[in-house]
Amino acid sequence: MTQNDVTLLDRILSEEKEQRAPDWKEDDFFLYFCAEHWLKDFALSVDQISDGLVDGSHDLGIDGLWTMVEGRYLTPDFNLALVGERPSLHLTLIQAKNSGGFSEDALTRLCVNLPLLLNVERDEKTLSANTNAKVLERSARFLRAYEELGTRFPLITVDVVYFTRSPGKESGGVRQKATALRKALHDAIGLEVNVAVRFVNAGDLRQLAARRVETTRELRVAEGSMGTEFGDAVVCLVRFDDYFNFITNDEGELIPELFEANVRDYGGETSVNNAIQATLRTQKAEDFWWFNNGVTIVAKDLVPQPKRLIMRDPQIVNGLQTTNELHRYVSDTDDPKQDTRALLVRVVVPSGEEISDRIIRATNNQTALRPGSLRATEKVQKDIEEHLYDEGWYYERRAHYWSNQQMSIDRIVGMTRLAQDLLAFVQLRPHDSLTAADAVLEDQDEYERLFRETHNLEIYSVSLRVSAAIESYLKIRAESTNLLGGTVENWRFHLLAMTSVVLTGSRSPQMRALLSIDWSAVQMEIFNDLFDALQLAFTEALTVRRMADSIESAARNPDVTERALRAAQQIARRH
Repeated sequence: MTQNDVTLLDRILSEEKEQRAPDWKEDDFFLYFCAEHWLKDFALSVDQISDGLVDGSHDLGIDGLWTMVEGRYLTPDFNLALVGERPSLHLTLIQAKNSGGFSEDALTRLCVNLPLLLNVERDEKTLSANTNAKVLERSARFLRAYEELGTRFPLITVDVVYFTRSPGKESGGVRQKATALRKALHDAIGLEVNVAVRFVNAGDLRQLAARRVETTRELRVAEGSMGTEFGDAVVCLVRFDDYFNFITNDEGELIPELFEANVRDYGGETSVNNAIQATLRTQKAEDFWWFNNGVTIVAKDLVPQPKRLIMRDPQIVNGLQTTNELHRYVSDTDDPKQDTRALLVRVVVPSGEEISDRIIRATNNQTALRPGSLRATEKVQKDIEEHLYDEGWYYERRAHYWSNQQMSIDRIVGMTRLAQDLLAFVQLRPHDSLTAADAVLEDQDEYERLFRETHNLEIYSVSLRVSAAIESYLKIRAESTNLLGGTVENWRFHLLAMTSVVLTGSRSPQMRALLSIDWSAVQMEIFNDLFDALQLAFTEALTVRRMADSIESAARNPDVTERALRAAQQIARRH
């Protein structure tokens, strides 16, 4: 994990605290935030989350403690007599530290205290002298369930979760303490218990906060759905009205969470989408699936039932345009049940994320996509989108996503545009910005030079900020000067690279220097000098040196770039 994770997590915490709990102490909100997101699959209420928070004096090193029986929060009046055979009994213990990394001392304290606290024969009088009442009562709930459900052979799980805001991982010494804690809990509770000690740092917590709560959805299918010999997968036909019910909420609106793994957003009234809509509205004599490739869904789990499929955490990874057009068609239909046509649906349960990514790539490669689109689901791309959003930019890692939300055109940045700016500003290759940005997104080595999780995310906003300043300058300059070639395109990236040299004073600027740019030094005089130097380099390439026959070819010539950057070094020395 990197410092970027801490920066982004701090932004999330700051914004949520300001909105949800402005009067809370930061440590208190951090604890609640950790508990809320770790327990989100249990769908606890605010009151139930707060009920398990035990942080305070004499807390034995425990900040939160929750017991679940069959997935339900165990309250004092919970009727355990109604629980059936082999019930699940789940205890979650949380420790959250808003500063510092993972500590051996914290785990040593838990090794001493938890076996005493979770022993059914514990000494209440001795414990109460050094333990706050809330810790005693919440742990007593677990022990009551443990005893009363004992004859029904419960499946017992104990999770000890240690959160920090640090980006670092646990040390070897901390892992040894975790092993000792697991053994101590096994000895205290019983060998049948499943004990896990988990470590959650800043990056893990940020991903946890971004994770959707897994949902279970039902899709009604027509007769004759067919499985395959290659694991959990089903191919089936689905009536329009049944698919509409699957993809919409009670108000008939599309459920956004179903499309998180899709590499693009709805394209609007394109020729392809118009053709899909025309097929839906006019060709009713033939079945729709004859003319359409259908939809691919990946899910965490799949339970086929007669005439229906039960899916856990389904994601529509291909067929977004078809889905949107069908949603539009059914929404405009008075009685969709009268339309008996069907959609072809493939449901696959991948064995891991790698297989899921391959399915996304394969199914989307069958249709034209912009370069880099298949990288849209990568963590680094999501991180960049989140960071740039906080800086006032809308990073369109998924095609049409921000455009569909009618955001300012000047503030929407595509993956190719960002790659162009980075090639010029960071790598000083403005000629490649004009010719090879798409190829860079397809080449793994080139791509990783620009988009890497270890890069400080500020580099992306800084490059856009400088690029925007240069673009504004060129528009103003073009009003009084006839630009060679008549367009700013051939000038912008070279000026961006030259500005990088001037502001860092280096022909090979390092990332740290680019992030430390002194904006007070960016004056119109510098841009004027750079413009004049670039114009001279272009003119000499076209006339004296005969290196190019047009401004377009000159701007794409690496030798012209070299001359422009040498001129920028001289300007840097003057300024």
